[in-house]
Amino acid sequence: MFLILLFGFFGNLFTIIVLRHREHRKKSITPLMMNLAVADLMIVVFGYPAVISNNMQGQMMRTGGPLCIWSGFINGITGITSIGTLTAMSGVVYQTIKRNNPNYSIPNRQNLVLIMGAWLYGFVALLPPLIGWNRFVPGKAGLSCAPDWTTQDLVSTVYIVLLVAGGFFIPFIMITTFLTMTHRLLRRFPVPLDPFILAQRRRYQQRTVLMIIATMVAFLLSWSPYCIVSFTATIKGHHVLTSGEAEIPELMAKASVVYNPIIYIIMNERFRRTLVRIIIGNNRPRVAPDEATDHNFIISAPRNFGRENNLVITTTAEI
Repeated sequence: MFLILLFGFFGNLFTIIVLRHREHRKKSITPLMMNLAVADLMIVVFGYPAVISNNMQGQMMRTGGPLCIWSGFINGITGITSIGTLTAMSGVVYQTIKRNNPNYSIPNRQNLVLIMGAWLYGFVALLPPLIGWNRFVPGKAGLSCAPDWTTQDLVSTVYIVLLVAGGFFIPFIMITTFLTMTHRLLRRFPVPLDPFILAQRRRYQQRTVLMIIATMVAFLLSWSPYCIVSFTATIKGHHVLTSGEAEIPELMAKASVVYNPIIYIIMNERFRRTLVRIIIGNNRPRVAPDEATDHNFIISAPRNFGRENNLVITTTAEI
């Protein structure tokens, strides 16, 4: 748990610092990537330390206690906000590529609405236990608190079903749908004449989409075991794992705060270059081979070239 806290804090802190640099700010998905890092950083700073301190002192979480309520709420709202942000990110990627216009970018106001909507969605999803519709109780592993998955009350059971559907299965379906449509667009849109810069830009798009897919897969794989075990407990009316076994899916879910920075470093060359510059104290951007893929270029050609050959030279939209 301490390693999750350590790597989660520094990984997401450096992610925010990197994404604030000029070469990243103009990207359509950068605000959403930053929102993911902020959500992960919030749970690392405001959620995990209190729980770790309580466990180290040998104290048990108590149903109805302030720490239990806070633990369940902050864990839930950041988790729901993250999957909401991932859903919005998949939609933004699809919309950007569908436009197929190098001058198109998602308006700042739209990104702000998406980010605020994700946080509002998370808040509304975790509000019912605070007002008596279900409650926050210690998990079977005792590491933190969560909604009462084993409740036999009909009203509370309805809330659990809505929470799992709206906080996991529906976003999962939407993400899968957007990514499938994005994949079809990338295969359908040709690159006329396949000039070097256009080919480079297309490869950059494909790498970006793969990075986003990896981010979403990591999040879903982290939370799927916990979600499945919890929902199974709701169906059966009791926990299906022992306290020792229950630690595995719970720790997998908590470790989700670590994966995104690692994925960015491995799969995003520009992110990696910026991070290295920050670490060594060199703030001067270095032009790299994929730099050409991040800007709009004018390709010089004879005035009647496209008309005579019935060809249209276009570039693809910037993610």
